[in-house]
Amino acid sequence: HPSASPHPSASPAASPSPTPAPRWNLTLQAPLGSGNLKSPVQVKVKVSGPFAGAEVELLVAGERVAVIPLRSATFSHELTLTAGAHELTMVLRTQGAVRKRLVVKLNVEETLAVPSWWKKVAETRRPRLPLPQGMTFGVKTGTYLSKADRSKMVYVPGGELLMGESGRSVQVESFFMGRYEVTREQFAKVTKSGRLPRGDKTWPQTNVSWTEADAYCRQAGRGLRLPTEAEWERAARGPKNWAWPWGNKAPDAGRINAGTGKLASVGKFKRGASFLGCLDMAGNASEWVADWLDKTKKKRVWKGGGYTIAPAGCRPTKRLGFPPGLKRKELGFRVARSAR
Repeated sequence: HPSASPHPSASPAASPSPTPAPRWNLTLQAPLGSGNLKSPVQVKVKVSGPFAGAEVELLVAGERVAVIPLRSATFSHELTLTAGAHELTMVLRTQGAVRKRLVVKLNVEETLAVPSWWKKVAETRRPRLPLPQGMTFGVKTGTYLSKADRSKMVYVPGGELLMGESGRSVQVESFFMGRYEVTREQFAKVTKSGRLPRGDKTWPQTNVSWTEADAYCRQAGRGLRLPTEAEWERAARGPKNWAWPWGNKAPDAGRINAGTGKLASVGKFKRGASFLGCLDMAGNASEWVADWLDKTKKKRVWKGGGYTIAPAGCRPTKRLGFPPGLKRKELGFRVARSAR
């Protein structure tokens, strides 16, 4: 018998095409070109891809200045930038995951225009205009920038300080104070000391004598100096003479780097900020100030405790002294300058 024809097999069911993964992109629409810009700079960006629930973080020189929830495929944001070169980074996130990153170089011309945040600050907390020579406006509300060493600074209004453990009354004139301790990167650039020492460039510059800290300020110029002890306490304790930079509550691990035995990057302990935003004024690096400890003029004062000291020893009212030529692994400093 002839063999039976094979039964035709059924065609396999076609599998559905996989849904392509969403793709995101960031496109700068303004400003365009490499020419100089005037502050404030209007940044306009187009977002490609699903933007529902997405947000874009804006950072200038690595510091966050805004987080923008996306409600359409384009957004605009005004940036108040100081004169000079800036690196603007835009980070697109959805559901907490980074989807796209765009880095843009911006060159800003010298301008006398005040930033948009100026009127948001109470008059009693603003310096008189024009700003002192060598000072310009910062990006964040209430911040200023020293052109000498790029220190971010805050304006500290003058007033009465109940100083030290005794609480003696001292009148302090208005001044500018470094928001952070001077970093290793800043110290290397100003002193032209070459290669950075081991460790993170954002760590405070420590193992520095009072003499070297004073020389740094003189070399940077433009009015920079070490703060006086009274200025340092005023910046740390505020107009209400708090026990701690953040108030009168006892310190905790989220506010202060004390007794850990490990140095940290400047500004890491944000909950420990003072009333105007100075950070690490209790713990982290110990800080030289301008004053002599006593009439013998053999030791200079240092303040703020440090990462090697228990929290109780980091109260802003405490004062200790070392010979001005002494270096210690926990000793650093921050800068100040007069408001006039």
